[in-house]
Amino acid sequence: MNLTKYLKRLIFIICILSWLVFIFGMSAKTGEESAGLSLRITRQIYKVNLVRQIIKLDTLHTIIRKCAHFTEYGILAILVLELADTFDKWKKILLQKRYVKCLWWIVIFCIIVAASDEFHQSFVPDRGPSIRDVCIDTGGSLMFLVIAVIIKICRLHRLNND
Repeated sequence: MNLTKYLKRLIFIICILSWLVFIFGMSAKTGEESAGLSLRITRQIYKVNLVRQIIKLDTLHTIIRKCAHFTEYGILAILVLELADTFDKWKKILLQKRYVKCLWWIVIFCIIVAASDEFHQSFVPDRGPSIRDVCIDTGGSLMFLVIAVIIKICRLHRLNND
């Protein structure tokens, strides 16, 4: 294995571990701390007149919180995908049906992390596990993976046509 591939893998492993620490760190916040953080962001967005005319503050706050879940796990999925892409064997199957099977392993990993995260929240004051949040997390990982794969396939076709 050459040094560049080794460094890329190491960087992605560190990024994945750091992101997992971030995810579980956010879940370790009490319900009040977590709500306070997302409410500050929500209030900034709610200052826009158009937003206030369309949606209630509580509804926007819920949307912001769920979008955060969606995005957290989308980023996790992309980091794992990028780690997988450092392996030659993985790259060779990009346009084959086996690639989809491999992508499902990334989604399963994200589901396991999401379920573990929700279980972890059951021990945090004013927090609790939510199957709905696991579904939202899974949706984020799926959506980000689909977009990433489309981009990768477009790049591959562009390289082959040049």
